[in-house]
Amino acid sequence: YLVARLPAFRDFEYSLEDTSCGLPMAGGYLWPDEKNCYWLNPAKEKVLTRLAQILRELKSLGFNEVMFEDFTMPQTDKIIFNGDRKEAVYAAAETLVAACAGDDFAVSFLTEDMDFRLPEGNCRVYLAGVGASRLPEILDHFSEVDPKTQLVFFCENYDNRFDGYCVIRPLDMAM
Repeated sequence: YLVARLPAFRDFEYSLEDTSCGLPMAGGYLWPDEKNCYWLNPAKEKVLTRLAQILRELKSLGFNEVMFEDFTMPQTDKIIFNGDRKEAVYAAAETLVAACAGDDFAVSFLTEDMDFRLPEGNCRVYLAGVGASRLPEILDHFSEVDPKTQLVFFCENYDNRFDGYCVIRPLDMAM
């Protein structure tokens, strides 16, 4: 089972190639994050079309799943964006899953947003850096997803409280 992990809306090159797809500040310049990287606007059709093209290409190369990281809007008041930021992200997720996910291909999202609304279709939520003591809270937040198939934890240990859920551990832990 092959999973590709790539950034969704944090994209330095494409933001500069087509500045109309980036998130601008008041002066019209693109907003840079703390690592001087630009972010794409999840409400732009060109951005979603590009991500869908990437998904289709990875599927044709034999990937079973693509997990998008940086599938969010930066939390800053310096960006000019009309509308609800979370709803724009959720709508983008729905669009990509509807366009590209199928029985043999999943479109998934790495998030820290405990309110992330997973769309209908073959998709999952990935969570990193979550302590097992938070499992009840997380399961409560994601009550509308099947935690055994649609919730994936990146774990740095062998805590048995994660047993029964999808877990990814570092390769060096397998030795």
